[in-house]
This record gives sequence, C-alpha cells and structure tokens, in this order.
Amino acid sequence: MKTKTKLLLIILLVGVTSLTLTKFLYSNEARESLTYFPIDPTLAFLSAETKLTLLNEKDSDEYIVEWESYSETDKKVYLRQDISFLYIDGVLMDSMSEWKEEVSLLENKKKLKGEDSSLLQSISLHHAEVHLQDDQIKSAQKMTSDHLYIIDSSFSPLESFRIPENKEHEEWKKILDHVIGQHLHYSWNELLTHFNLNRQQYHELTILDLVKYNEKSLPGLDERTSQKVMGQLWEGLYKNYLLGIKLSPNETISPIGSKIPLILLSKDGTHIYILIEGKNGEKIKLVQEI
Repeated sequence: MKTKTKLLLIILLVGVTSLTLTKFLYSNEARESLTYFPIDPTLAFLSAETKLTLLNEKDSDEYIVEWESYSETDKKVYLRQDISFLYIDGVLMDSMSEWKEEVSLLENKKKLKGEDSSLLQSISLHHAEVHLQDDQIKSAQKMTSDHLYIIDSSFSPLESFRIPENKEHEEWKKILDHVIGQHLHYSWNELLTHFNLNRQQYHELTILDLVKYNEKSLPGLDERTSQKVMGQLWEGLYKNYLLGIKLSPNETISPIGSKIPLILLSKDGTHIYILIEGKNGEKIKLVQEI
C-alpha cells in the first residue's frame, strides 16, 4: 500500500487534551487505519444498512438487542472496511470494526444486553478502497444509521419502536428525548465553555448527523471538498476515537462511556473541532484542518 502523510497530534496537558489531526500514515496494517482516497465514480454500493432489533429473547431482567452492519459494493475491491458506533441514552456503549481484502460484501453483528427504557442510536461508515491499473488509489464511502426506542416498564409489555405508533409511544419518546437531550446539551455547553469557543462561528453537528450528508454537502462546502472532509473526518474518528483517545504519549483511554461527540464546522471553512466528554469527565478536543 502507498503511504499517506500528514498526521499531526498536538497534545496540551493542562487538565485537558487537544489533538490536531489530518491525514496519517497508511501502514500495511489496515486494521490500524482507515484512509480516504478520491472518490471513484465507477464504484458504488449495491446496498448498505445499519440495523437494531429487539429480540424476543430475555435473560433475567435484561433484554437482548441485535446490532448489525451490512454493506456490499458492485464489485470486489482491494479493501473493504466498515466501522460502527452504538450509543445508548447518549453514551457510547460499543463499537464494531470489520475489514477484508478482495471482497465486495461485509457483514458484522453483535448481541447486547440492556435494561430499562432506552434510546439506542447507531451510525456506520461503509468504506471501499480500489487500486487501479495506473497505480491510482480511489475509494467509495457511504454512511447508514438506525435508532430504536425500547420500552421496558413494569406497567406494560417489553416493546420497541422507531416511529411512535400510539400515545404511549409518543409519551415515552418525549421523556427519553428530553432527558437525553438535557444531559448532552449540558455536556456540550461545558465543553464549549471550557475550550472558550464561540458557537456563533460554527455549524454544529453530532456524529449521528453525519449520515444526512451522504447525498448533500456539509454546510459551507462544495461537493468535492465535502467528500474529502467527510472522508478525512472518519479517518480521524477511527484512529483517534474508535481505537482509543490519546490523552498523552503514554496514556490512552477507551471511548466507551463517552458522550456523543459534538462536531463544529467553522463557518470560514478552515477547520473542524470534535468535542468529546470522556467517561470520567475528560474534556477532549480533536482538530481537523480543512
């Protein structure tokens, strides 16, 4: 594989961490990196899906959810990679990462236990890398997502829904959205204050909002730049979030237990900040140059 340069990590040790990232070394260990290359217009995904399903099985007081990621390109490619994040009530519960060479299809699934009424949200990046005869490397990418409200109450049967189908569903959705939203907005406001950021200078997104930009450009960016920025954003999320958040050269923490990241796209089109609150309250800022 060719190398790809420009990984920059700036670590500020003043009780918090600020990481600056762009492109990074593309080693032969595909599992250690996910790399964006220019989009190949001849390469397409036949199908791609992220799916959450409440199973009929139950273990003691816990219910079981099946979490799936599936994608298929229209031809075999040099490298296929899929990564997925699962958030429960606004907190990262788990992640999945799968890669294979010379295939078109990737499938990945897990079963997880849960209890109490909750909102489950998942987003996946489906990535394909193709090596062309003229020694060029190109790629294709697609995002999918799913969400599921689970009602586990002693006053009603265990059930799930995506869109409310009755008044009880509407009430549970309202309660869960309100409580989770309060916690997340408090966390994000604390991060913005801590890093002294003026939110008027940024377009605000969450990691779960990224799926909206499969077919349209990120705010303030043209289509080509948006594709590049999105690809490099997922590079950074894979290397510096999924694989662990580096607080210092000698300390890396798991992202599990952290809250949904807030993504700030500068209105002047120069940079992106990714703000994360770790499980134990660590305040982390990832910086991506555009």
